[in-house]
Amino acid sequence: MSLTVVGLGPGSHGLLTLEALAAIEAARPLYLRTRKHPVVSDLSNKVELVSFDDLYESESDFESVYREIVDRLRGAAEDGDVTYGVPGHPMFGEATVQLLLSEMKDVRVIDGVSFVEPACRLLELDPLETGLQLVDALAAQELDPSRPVLAGQVYNRRAASELKLAALRLYPEGHEVAVLHDLSLPSERVRHAALGSLDHDDDFDHLTAVFLPALTLEENIRTFGGLRSIVERLRAPDGCPWDIEQTHQSLRGDLLEETYEVLAAIDREDQHALQEELGDLLNQVLFHAQIASERSDFDIDDVVDGVASKLVRRHPHVFADVAVESTDDVLRNWEAIKRAERDAASEDSALAGVANSLPALHQAGLVLERASRTGFKWPALENVLLKLAEEVDELQSANDHKAREDEFGDILFNLVNAGRYMGLDAESALRRSTSKFKSRFREVERIAAQRGLKMTTADVETLLGIWEEARAATDFPSEPE
Repeated sequence: MSLTVVGLGPGSHGLLTLEALAAIEAARPLYLRTRKHPVVSDLSNKVELVSFDDLYESESDFESVYREIVDRLRGAAEDGDVTYGVPGHPMFGEATVQLLLSEMKDVRVIDGVSFVEPACRLLELDPLETGLQLVDALAAQELDPSRPVLAGQVYNRRAASELKLAALRLYPEGHEVAVLHDLSLPSERVRHAALGSLDHDDDFDHLTAVFLPALTLEENIRTFGGLRSIVERLRAPDGCPWDIEQTHQSLRGDLLEETYEVLAAIDREDQHALQEELGDLLNQVLFHAQIASERSDFDIDDVVDGVASKLVRRHPHVFADVAVESTDDVLRNWEAIKRAERDAASEDSALAGVANSLPALHQAGLVLERASRTGFKWPALENVLLKLAEEVDELQSANDHKAREDEFGDILFNLVNAGRYMGLDAESALRRSTSKFKSRFREVERIAAQRGLKMTTADVETLLGIWEEARAATDFPSEPE
């Protein structure tokens, strides 16, 4: 036996297709997901109607309602041909239809006019030209504000609230939206409202849709795509003269500076500053990608593709069937995958890709970490400390500047290694100590000035005494980065 799904259209009887009308009139009976549709009253004189409205009262959630509807329809189809009518088009927001298609082999779908066509007519909108987005009001999480949005199934105030909350993540509260009522019926109308007050009225029903116009370039400031468009605009021929002149090389210092400012915000545990500095760093990434795009080298999509592919490839324990039991397993897999990538790229060293331009302490830590993943490492912290003591002795016996510089570098390198064994990051530790020194030194300067002492002429014992006072002080601010 077969099951035929019929689209009842958006509301007007005149928008029922001839094929749909013929299937309805031949139905014995016509099953309806709901009687709450304007054409149903016209159909009641032509065919026996059986609706599932009772399930909306007896079941605890929509999933249970849909499950029961599908089970009843499948049971009825075992005894004969079944015709099932749903509002609009069967493929627009009809969960029961998707379940039927996935669970039954012989399902025929008869098209119906959806809510989209009368909405576009009422709004005088070409959906193809404008790139119209269609969303469910209760699942509107992935919106692109640069394109208009038409939300269906805004059947009550709660659905309107869900849509509003999702949209407010990206749109300003005052953004004007259009609430579309009774689409295709003589009573159809449009109500305009600010997004922030969308759910203040209670005039929503099963024939309501909401239209959100696209944001302008200047308004679309909360999406990656919006930021990308702003950068493109700044680099356009009629954009900003300074931005147009920039190159990879001219922006190099800015990129480095923004990176350090991100690190400084992390060290201060200043979340507001971190948010701002990450934005500045992202701006640098987009600017470099835009410059490359103009040269036909690559674009930001290539950048995203590269890092996304790498993350998937290097996490087979998440995106494939590789099993891991610990972080150590993850790191071993990661290094093995990177090694295979290096072999494919003819890079034969585990240290390939460690940039010489990195800060020296960070570079040392990274080199030691990469080496240790290959199995090359000292057995324990004690061995590293013995090596450190060796280097200190060699520094003391060095007899020229070059030798002393080399031995001093070896001491620093071994200190970085010792820090690794203790779970300490040398770069962060030195930065904090430097910041602490700056704060204490400012306190020394303050105390000296307060006592009428001149730093450049005061004796060192006096200054060191003040330093001990500064060390004991707890009420002066930390040095800002």
